[in-house]
Amino acid sequence: MNNHGWIAVGGDLTTCAANEVRGSLRVKHNQQTITVANNTVGHDLVCVANEPAPTVYDNHVGGASRGQCNGSEPEEAQKSAETK
Repeated sequence: MNNHGWIAVGGDLTTCAANEVRGSLRVKHNQQTITVANNTVGHDLVCVANEPAPTVYDNHVGGASRGQCNGSEPEEAQKSAETK
């Protein structure tokens, strides 16, 4: 994703239904409010370079939650996500 307006991926189930992503979900370079909630992600959930940082909760992740999706944005996670 790379947007300039509000977006929800999943959500509180009344405004946006949960999603099933069989691969990895990458949320990066967004400049507005992002909510990533109540989703099933088969591999990694990666959030980097979003301003403000996304609100992330109640996701079922088969791999790792990285960067802002994990409450921090280590330089390694940002570089890795930007090259994919």
